[in-house]
Amino acid sequence: MKVNHYALQGLVAGNPGPQLLFQVKVDLQHVRSAYRYSDTFLLVAEWLAADSVWTPDMVHRIAPDRLVPIDPPSPSEPPADADGRMLSFLMRHLRFQLWRNDYLKVYSNPGESRDDFLSRCRELLLDGRTQEMRGIRELWLHRFSELETKARQYLDSEEMDRSLKVNLAAQTGEVFARIREDLNRTFGEESCLPVQAADLKWDLNFCPDVHDRLQDLGRDMIQAYNDVCMQFKEMASDIEAYEITLGRSDLDVMIKGLVWSLAG
Repeated sequence: MKVNHYALQGLVAGNPGPQLLFQVKVDLQHVRSAYRYSDTFLLVAEWLAADSVWTPDMVHRIAPDRLVPIDPPSPSEPPADADGRMLSFLMRHLRFQLWRNDYLKVYSNPGESRDDFLSRCRELLLDGRTQEMRGIRELWLHRFSELETKARQYLDSEEMDRSLKVNLAAQTGEVFARIREDLNRTFGEESCLPVQAADLKWDLNFCPDVHDRLQDLGRDMIQAYNDVCMQFKEMASDIEAYEITLGRSDLDVMIKGLVWSLAG
């Protein structure tokens, strides 16, 4: 095989012996993550003794325009096993880092940051969370509707001034209308921010039993909402780093020549 010789622009003169120049082709198609990567690049590696291995600081990627063809400063041939040793080096050290959501079983796209991947996981979970929130909202609407019926039955059974009863009935309607608005707003909120019991202003003091039950239902409803929010936030945040290593079938390595460090 003909060996090409090069000087490398910007290389500080040092050991007059040559370094090895490799052309590397990567064609990765990772089935599990659907990750795709293809590239061709040049690497310069230090000359090694037969019983040595490269470490990452001994191998560098270079731009092709830094190479200047030269006549061989001295007769030299690359080691016969250079391609295989570089292939082993790349299989040990070349990694592609992704992010993986264990719950969703999805992976980040090439170049996607953890924050962007987290946002995408939240979007993927949004439909499911919306459906669950809708079901919970309907459950609590039913429970509050039953309580409204009890409040009106209490008013019907009590002996009191007619105008007072009319006012209390109107107050009851306003309170439960506010409850329905709060339920629709809370369970329809995409940001899923925590809700506190103090955020709800529901009072039916004229009927202590109904009032106390109303407060209990309100606290239980808030807990159910916050639990769902926390559950889906944990699902979206179930993210860990995931590394893809390369196999022989993903790499094509070829010795391209020798690179010399020349004084002057």
